[in-house]
Amino acid sequence: MFVTIVAKFLCTKKKMLINDFYYHKKKSGFRSRVTGMDQTGENNYIFNSWGFRGPEYDQYVGQRVNICLGDSFTVNVGGSIDHSWCSKLSEYFDIPTLNLGMDGAGNDAIKLVYERACEIFDVQNTFVMYS
Repeated sequence: MFVTIVAKFLCTKKKMLINDFYYHKKKSGFRSRVTGMDQTGENNYIFNSWGFRGPEYDQYVGQRVNICLGDSFTVNVGGSIDHSWCSKLSEYFDIPTLNLGMDGAGNDAIKLVYERACEIFDVQNTFVMYS
């Protein structure tokens, strides 16, 4: 369900995307399942309105960015977003590095998100890590 929501969100123009995303989010109860504390109570999992861990990405539409793609390893399940490999990687660049990781993502979903991200952002570098 998560991959479907993200894919639909990224596949057309931004205004239509937001409406589509919120429709599916409301219908599925998506937000309530992905916002909260992990089992240890140490890490707060907050996903932005795009469905990814990190700040809101609206400000980066059409801008130069790096993107990180992958599965739960990229999402940094079990850890703070500040300790994710994407956050650490961003320290080496002067442009924003967006975490577009999706829990359980396979090659097909990663490719789809990559293609859609290239339509929305001016992608300079792409980094992929998954298990």
